[in-house]
Amino acid sequence: MDEDSLLDNLTFKTIHSTLLDPRHCGWFFQQFLKMAYSFVCQKEFYLSWDCDSLLIKEFTIDLDSVFLNALPARISPNHPYYNTFTTLLNLKFNNNYQFMCEFMIFNKSIMQDLCKTLNQKQPQYFYQPIISLVNKDSKTYSFSEFETYANFVLNHYKDTYQLQFYPVYRCGARFFKEIPSLDNALVRDFGKTYYMLQFNHWDNPVPFARILHNQTLRKIIGFKNLMRIYFYGGFYKRDFKYRDDSPVS
Repeated sequence: MDEDSLLDNLTFKTIHSTLLDPRHCGWFFQQFLKMAYSFVCQKEFYLSWDCDSLLIKEFTIDLDSVFLNALPARISPNHPYYNTFTTLLNLKFNNNYQFMCEFMIFNKSIMQDLCKTLNQKQPQYFYQPIISLVNKDSKTYSFSEFETYANFVLNHYKDTYQLQFYPVYRCGARFFKEIPSLDNALVRDFGKTYYMLQFNHWDNPVPFARILHNQTLRKIIGFKNLMRIYFYGGFYKRDFKYRDDSPVS
């Protein structure tokens, strides 16, 4: 499907010309496409899966008991994502969890309701209030379709979804030069704890990768212990210097 043909009014050119700072146009556009698909979807639910994420442990999606995957990580209550949906939608939120976990099961009708709530008169132009707010102050306001949808659900459709906690490791590109095969020994060790690895394009291999790839060390010290050392030893924060400039975060 041509991404510019999903909705008549929603094109890359439209978003690019509307944003005052178009550098992150593609990043906003792909989020709006996920929301716009609700207007053409023929099913009750549809799955969005980030293409930079690798499923490394099997799990089942049962449409009779759909879920939101929650990560037990706190985000500042003044985060730009929260500022946007609290301003536009007046949503209450619990910042003990975050929902940016690389995949989401969207309910078509709920997503359409969210779009209508964002723009009552023209639901298919749901993105306009978001862009207007971002244009007003891009440091204060940004957008996450996953966070917005999840918190909209928890405020208005709580009985439709369950909360699940499938662990995701979001810095996979720090330990692999390219997306690995599922039979890679380190991937198998990751799969004992995590369900998926994300490979953000702004992450690069870090020095600790050599330690983690050492199979002998993993057997002696243990994979989980090495990951604890990486996080609590300060390496995780230090390694942000190996990132390229990331998109809005």
